[in-house]
Amino acid sequence: MNRKLIIIGLIILLFIDIGLAYQAYQKSHTPVYDLISVKKGDAVEQVSVTGTVEPSSKIDLQFTTSGRVVDIKVKTGDKVSAGQVLVSLDTSDLSYQAQAARANLEIAQARLNQFLAGASAQDIAATNILVINARKSLDDARVSLSDAQQNADNALESAFLNAQTTIDSALLTAQNALIANNDVLTSSKLAGALSGGNPQFLRDARDLEPIARANFNSAELASDNLKSNFSESNLKIAIETSKLAVSSTYDALGKTYDSLVATISSFSLPQADIDFYKESISRSRANLNSSLSSLGLLSQNIASQKTINQANINLAQAKVTQAEGQLESALAQLALKEASPRNVDIELYRAQVRQALANLEQIQNQINQKSLLAPIDGIVTDVLVERGELAGLSGPVVSMNSLSSFEIESDIAESEIAKLNLGNPVKITFDAFGEEEIWEGKVVKIDPAQTVVQGVVYYKATIGLSSNDERIKSGMTANLDIETKRSKDTLLIPARAIKETDGKKFVNILSGQEVKEIEIETGIRDYQGEVEVVLGLKEGDRLAIEKKK
Repeated sequence: MNRKLIIIGLIILLFIDIGLAYQAYQKSHTPVYDLISVKKGDAVEQVSVTGTVEPSSKIDLQFTTSGRVVDIKVKTGDKVSAGQVLVSLDTSDLSYQAQAARANLEIAQARLNQFLAGASAQDIAATNILVINARKSLDDARVSLSDAQQNADNALESAFLNAQTTIDSALLTAQNALIANNDVLTSSKLAGALSGGNPQFLRDARDLEPIARANFNSAELASDNLKSNFSESNLKIAIETSKLAVSSTYDALGKTYDSLVATISSFSLPQADIDFYKESISRSRANLNSSLSSLGLLSQNIASQKTINQANINLAQAKVTQAEGQLESALAQLALKEASPRNVDIELYRAQVRQALANLEQIQNQINQKSLLAPIDGIVTDVLVERGELAGLSGPVVSMNSLSSFEIESDIAESEIAKLNLGNPVKITFDAFGEEEIWEGKVVKIDPAQTVVQGVVYYKATIGLSSNDERIKSGMTANLDIETKRSKDTLLIPARAIKETDGKKFVNILSGQEVKEIEIETGIRDYQGEVEVVLGLKEGDRLAIEKKK
């Protein structure tokens, strides 16, 4: 008994150990995050190099673009400060372009924000109404198609009934004509006198009469068969046999009429009696001719009715097809408005924002290039242009001397030189004085020709000092932090928060109690390890940065 209790206790302890181990495993594999809020600040991109103090030389300033001089703000001998505008070129055309580019950027950003926000409840409701209306239109179109098909059946049935009536009428006319014909051929008054002037007419009339009667009997059989077993083929047979019966009767009566014309009147057979029979035969032939015309139109009328019916059905079917397409389009619009934005569509709108921003920056840069600025404090020694003159790229516009006795020359690596521009601000320290004392300066010259040092391509940049200091000596080593770009009051996040996949950049953000990955667009990489965020985040968003174990 004690042994069983011991075994059970050991099993319970084993399960407890397994549970604790699993919890420890789960805990060790659950990501742990640092939460950091997105903040605003200035992002600064800089190039850090060293240089050597050299005696200062004359600084020749020229435009990097051409244009007409509209303003000269200095003259020879003037003392100028760093950043002061010396000469300006015309920027009227560029100003209009900048306004348009700024408006295009605002439109592109608004479209992106609108797309990310998704369709409004009112927009979805309006699209729902479109779907409801499209469904009703489709139902109505289908009812109209059913009506068109029913109307076609009724119209064709009416045409068939009319054909039967016409056949019956024609056969009745033929029957009456045969009776009138027989009355003449068997008349006792006409016996011996009929066709006396030309006996051949009478022989022909007597030969045609049984043929006409046989054709009439065949037509009657076809008509009776049509009534008991209607079909279009039986209708066609009935029409054709009736036409044959009527036409053969018409021909037979024609010979009878000729016989009457050839009959010679006498005392016992007055002309008035002959004319009576002639009028009867003539009237019967006229009726037969009318019936033959009616029979001839039957097939044409039926074919015409079929054409009209098919046209009406095709029109109704086209409206059904159109309504189906409209419903499909409305459903697609509704699905699109209710769906979350697709990454591929978001990327398109973001690309449009980037394109508009780049266009504005390009125009703004062109405007900035139309103003010639003093790179450092100094004295103007010569102004080489006049108002209204076209300034080009061929020569200097203003010459000046620095107030400082020295300048700094530095070799900039090929990979960094493209970031530098004339007038870039520079923070300077000297090894001789330590890091606590900081001087300011600006890039005043960038040599276009390269220098090769130990197989590496460099370009010489000259830094002008903003102030004079007697402690600075030629040959001293200077440490230069050249500011190449600055974005003010922009969104900043730590560089370690960014993950890159297939050339795209992502960060994790805390949304409620859930960590979500979103795509972002970045700008300047700050020298302090922070990155500017252009699109995808807003101030106060909380980044979830996974801790490394």
